[in-house]
Amino acid sequence: MIARSTPRTRWVAGTTGTVPGDVAGRALITGITGQDGSYLAEQLAGDGVEVVGMVRPGDEPPASCRSLIADLTDAGELRRVVSEVAPDAIYHLAAPSFVPTSWDEPGPVLDQIAGATATLLRAAVDLPESARVFVASSAEVFGDCGVSPQSEATAMVPRSPYGVAKLAAHRLVGAYRRQYGLFAVSGILFNHESPRRPEHFLPRKVTRGAARIALGLDDELVLGSLDAVRDWSHAADVMCGARLALAAEEAADYVFASGVGRKMPSGHRSRRRKSFSRRSTTGSRTTFRWFPACCASRGAESQPMKRRWR
Repeated sequence: MIARSTPRTRWVAGTTGTVPGDVAGRALITGITGQDGSYLAEQLAGDGVEVVGMVRPGDEPPASCRSLIADLTDAGELRRVVSEVAPDAIYHLAAPSFVPTSWDEPGPVLDQIAGATATLLRAAVDLPESARVFVASSAEVFGDCGVSPQSEATAMVPRSPYGVAKLAAHRLVGAYRRQYGLFAVSGILFNHESPRRPEHFLPRKVTRGAARIALGLDDELVLGSLDAVRDWSHAADVMCGARLALAAEEAADYVFASGVGRKMPSGHRSRRRKSFSRRSTTGSRTTFRWFPACCASRGAESQPMKRRWR
């Protein structure tokens, strides 16, 4: 067990740093090397919280805090990390995050998301002084719910293995809260982005593609359907919300979103066209135009219409 350098904080209303009733002397963050984990670690450390990160084998551990290696699919390792760290708060952010790949390997995805969540919740219960737990869920749990906008009370009808796994983790949080009185929160996170986002996600794909075109490295950027509406927030804001959720007087589940749906630009809607592309390309002083490409097909399954960006 790690020797405690700071006293355990009593969870009461008040002000610690920038978040009322903030967490404590020590926080364990799974997925600390990811977009969300890196912002959260900076926020907590900046407010004097001792941060310990959990990283998967092969990842480069952050230099700013202590880190322990563990695989999400190894229940014994996860329990060992929680027991050794003895945290006041656990922020469980680690999980596969790219939805399409869950169709290829649904079993491992379910294990990494729902299985790891179950293990960490049980480990938190078994601590001598129970930790507060934040579990990052996803708006994918709503799937084809038929209601927009969604809230915590909206029916959840996931439509991908990833969404099903996130829903299982979400329900486990509620089950442990009711069964053991554990202060556990499920955060249903809508899209949240930052410059730290991997390049295969849409906003980074657009900004990177715009920069490459401006530099003369590429001639065009091909995107999928432009008809989808998404709610985008900044990852740092969402992580501040996670801290507020654990600082609340009672545990509950929350939707984390801006409340504003945004659509990608369309060549047939000149005003809307400017909303995303102009913001993405202002710095490059590059003008882009949209034109439709042919619709590809795979067997009898038609693929979404694409747009090429020049």
